[in-house]
Amino acid sequence: MISMVGDSFSMIALPWLVIQLTDNAFTLGTVMATAAIPRALFILVGGALADRLSPRRVILDTKVLYLVLVSMLAALVITETIAMWMIYVFAFLLGSIGAFAFPAQSAILPQLVEPEELKVANSLMGGTAQICFLVGPALAGGLIVFLSGASLSGAAIGTPTDDLQAIGTVLAIDAVTFMVSWLLILGVRIPKAKDVRSSTEESVLTSIKDGFNYLKSDRSLFTLMFYIAAVGFLAQGPISIGIPLLASERFVEGAASYGLLMSSHSGGALLGIIIAAWLPLPKAKNLGLMVLTLDAIQGAIMLTLGFASETLYGMLILFNMGVLGGFLQIFFMTWIQRRIAQEMLGRIMSVIIFANLGLAPISGALSGYIVEYIGLTILFVGAGSVFLLVAVVSMFSANIRAMGLPPKDL
Repeated sequence: MISMVGDSFSMIALPWLVIQLTDNAFTLGTVMATAAIPRALFILVGGALADRLSPRRVILDTKVLYLVLVSMLAALVITETIAMWMIYVFAFLLGSIGAFAFPAQSAILPQLVEPEELKVANSLMGGTAQICFLVGPALAGGLIVFLSGASLSGAAIGTPTDDLQAIGTVLAIDAVTFMVSWLLILGVRIPKAKDVRSSTEESVLTSIKDGFNYLKSDRSLFTLMFYIAAVGFLAQGPISIGIPLLASERFVEGAASYGLLMSSHSGGALLGIIIAAWLPLPKAKNLGLMVLTLDAIQGAIMLTLGFASETLYGMLILFNMGVLGGFLQIFFMTWIQRRIAQEMLGRIMSVIIFANLGLAPISGALSGYIVEYIGLTILFVGAGSVFLLVAVVSMFSANIRAMGLPPKDL
């Protein structure tokens, strides 16, 4: 919880830093792409190491690396010695660490609870995350506005120096949260019976190959990877690039608006998670159709962001998208954790994350280009419309529709 509050601070501070330094949509897109490239390159290695070393060990090590890098970035921003080339370097390094942290964070929960407790545990973890991302972005945006001396009406009372000081302070808070969360994770103990690891005798490349072979043996999961890749491509860029630019270009509240937009999405996701925890799992034969139907609705809602003219309208749209996303997150994660053997879970989760984020560099750069040279409205309308189309077309895939059935029944 502490670490995720800090993450939500950086989620606001880093894009806002780029906007303050360059005021260029394409540059923001390339920075986000620079962070996404190493995640895509190293995520499979990260999954293999999580299975080999244990998720807890990987989480602890990555927390230390995050602490060092974010502290350095905060110091450079506060002292006004930051330059754009440095931001690209930090984006690449932070993205690289994420490639090892994400699979480990996804694989540790089944080591801590029984299989029948996974849906509730995922809801608890997901709900905690969304509470953090509900409070964090709004707090971070408001803190940047307050520390820089700007007004919520958009009047530029502060100076560029004040803006950098404010952004650097927000990044420094994130660094402190990594230290605290590392200390707390030291207290996490994995029961010996559940501390199942892959063989350390085989090479990392062999471990990755075994993961792909396992994946290919599950036809529904294998087909679903291509769907996840398409959805990730359509959502990653427009959200990570389009939302901060929407706040910067259209809404007078600026950084505060950006924080409110992201918080509203998290508020919706929290409600979706609560609903998912309360409802029983759908019948196995209906899971795939439910996922595709809700995704189609998300695409239809997403395209309306192109016409958002004020903060409240944007918050309402993102709240509804969050409800659907949070609901789907719990059912999908529970399905994966029940379906995959523990000794393979880190690798399979890394493949899923790779499918979701692998095209993010292209999506981010393309989104920045579209906004800079075509328009913000076209970005959201185009991405949302294709998102809707992909979900509807995928309903004709028997393998995806049958994702809820055990592999042996397909």
